[in-house]
Amino acid sequence: MQAKKERTRYLVVFNTSDQLSEFCNHREYVSFEALSKDYDPEAIAALIQSHGSVHFEVARGNTESFVNAVCAAVMSLGEKDADKCIVTVIFEEARNFLKKYKMPERASQLEAEGRKYGIDLIKVDQRLQSQGDDCLDSAAYVNATVVVVFPTSDFNQRQRIMQAFPGIPDPLELRPPVPGKMPGEYAVFDRETGQKALIKRDESGARRCEVIL
Repeated sequence: MQAKKERTRYLVVFNTSDQLSEFCNHREYVSFEALSKDYDPEAIAALIQSHGSVHFEVARGNTESFVNAVCAAVMSLGEKDADKCIVTVIFEEARNFLKKYKMPERASQLEAEGRKYGIDLIKVDQRLQSQGDDCLDSAAYVNATVVVVFPTSDFNQRQRIMQAFPGIPDPLELRPPVPGKMPGEYAVFDRETGQKALIKRDESGARRCEVIL
């Protein structure tokens, strides 16, 4: 996280808790009542420019209007044909902001055009798909360039991950972290190059990379 922050001009974090706020210079709490307000994208852009990195802790509710305003602000900070990362946006517990069937319009614009403006999007969630709407909208991951999969024992999610990203091994085979002792294992899939790799650990806790052919 710190390394990513150092490689981007601006960092914006959405979350439903204060997790990751320690990496940001400024924190904002958006209450349930505040979600119904009209937000000015220009004012939000100025806030991001002023602090460099901003963490938005957002109450659970109808977040669409607020997400639209922040995404519009982020788009205005981008630079067309940028050859480096200008803005990194992280959606932690992403399904609360990029919900199935309710993908905010401005978030969809970032998905479609953000890369050419130097905008990187990172979505973190434990639920890829669901028969209901408590999951990510498909637009939030179908165009992902890099997919990182962590261990999970949930049968349905494992099946959905392997169906959405062929070649990724069963997440059940990945070992979870041992708090304070051992790092967790994970799989990485670069969809632009087609390269896949497993980041494994040995008995000492040292990590190694195994390329999947």
